[in-house]
Amino acid sequence: STVILNKEKTKILLIQQYGRPTNILVAGYINKGENANEALLREVKEEVGLDIIKYIYNDNVYFERSNTLIHNYISFVEEENFHTNEEIDQAKWFTIKEAIQAIRPNSLAKQFLIQNLCKLGYSRELLQYEANRIYILNAYDEIVAEVAFHENDTYCDIYHTYVDPYYRNLNIASTLIEAVCELIASKHKTIQATCSYA
Repeated sequence: STVILNKEKTKILLIQQYGRPTNILVAGYINKGENANEALLREVKEEVGLDIIKYIYNDNVYFERSNTLIHNYISFVEEENFHTNEEIDQAKWFTIKEAIQAIRPNSLAKQFLIQNLCKLGYSRELLQYEANRIYILNAYDEIVAEVAFHENDTYCDIYHTYVDPYYRNLNIASTLIEAVCELIASKHKTIQATCSYA
C-alpha cells in the first residue's frame, strides 16, 4: 500500500473501491517475478494512472484477516491528473488535514498515513488539544505522543512529555513543546518546566 502525495507535498490521493464508501490507500499484490518496489510502481500506474517520481519505504505489517504481509510506502507523483481503472470506484485529492479526517477510521490505512505524516514533518496537523494536554493518537485511538501541563492564573508548568519509541527522532516532542508555548503565550502567562525534556 502507499500514501500518494503530489510533488509539492500538499495533497494526498485517497481511493474508494469494492462498493465501499470509505477512503483508503492505493494497494495491490506483488506479481510473480516482481519485488515490492516494482509492484508499487506498477500498481499506482495501473490503478490511478500516475507515475511515481520518488518513493520511501515506511513499514510492513502482517494483516491476519487476509493472511498477507503488507508493505507500505510513501510515494510522490509528478502530475495530479489521475485516471482510474475498473478496480477503483472513486479517487480524490485531499489536503493533509482533510485526508486525516477522510481516511477510514480505525484502519491500517490510517495507521500508515499517520506514520508517514510524522516522518514527513506533518505532526502539527495531527495535534489534538484538551485541558492541560496536547497529544497525538494513532489510528486506533492510542496515545503515541503527548505533553501535559498545569496551569494557573499566572503561569504554566510543563511537567510531562512522552513520545512512543516508534515515533521518536521525528521532532514530535519539540512540536508538542512549541504548541504548548504558543498556547500559553497567547494567554500572556509565564512558562516553566519541571519536565526534563521541556
